[in-house]
Amino acid sequence: MMSHMDPGSTQRDEGRSAYGRYEENRGYNQQGGTYDDEHIDMLVQRLSQRMGQSQKIYPTTNKAASAGQRMALAIVSVMALIPLTAIIVGAATTQAVPWGVTLFALGAAYLAVFLINAVFNTLSPK
Repeated sequence: MMSHMDPGSTQRDEGRSAYGRYEENRGYNQQGGTYDDEHIDMLVQRLSQRMGQSQKIYPTTNKAASAGQRMALAIVSVMALIPLTAIIVGAATTQAVPWGVTLFALGAAYLAVFLINAVFNTLSPK
């Protein structure tokens, strides 16, 4: 007499037998890639040592302005002086302001732009 077996029982038994077990694969090959557990362990140890140290893994960034940024500031400064000069001269002409006051206002505006550029360039390495 034949015993009655469930057709899926073989697959379920195989799934239960492998469940929860870890089988270490040395040289596991999946679609051409080889993974070595010892190599991975070595990399993990090296990374964890570096993370534990006070050194940063990433290089420090240079916060100084580049030559292009300094040139951009100079160009923007000159472009800002054009309308500023027009405003000061236009206001002095329509309000009948003495030329001495107008020249003083122009000098103050030009000096402010010069000082901004000078401070910015001396704080930036060349």
